[in-house]
Amino acid sequence: MDKQRAQTLAELFTQTTQQYSDHRAFTYRPTFRTLSWTYKNIWDHASSFVDILEKRNINKGDRVLLIGFNSPYWVAAFFAIHLKGSIAVPLSPESTPEFIQKIIDQTEAKLIFKNQFL
Repeated sequence: MDKQRAQTLAELFTQTTQQYSDHRAFTYRPTFRTLSWTYKNIWDHASSFVDILEKRNINKGDRVLLIGFNSPYWVAAFFAIHLKGSIAVPLSPESTPEFIQKIIDQTEAKLIFKNQFL
């Protein structure tokens, strides 16, 4: 691994997930079970999100809304957006539809990642 200091969030994410691949990054309790995610799990999910971005023709500089509750999936989507060179626009899942539409209009967002429970 390159010991060079990360200059972007995408570089920091890449270096960290490589260096600490098998270390636990999150302990998450979405329901009655407690789940643990390693840095490799986050990398793998982020890579899947990057594939989605590519299939949707999301490119460097494009804005992507990210609406959801705190979770490892949110983190993976956030870093996938950065890995693609796009711009994450995080919004609270409690935002009103009117507010969300206003942000879409102002940012010219090309895609919305939204939590499945919203």
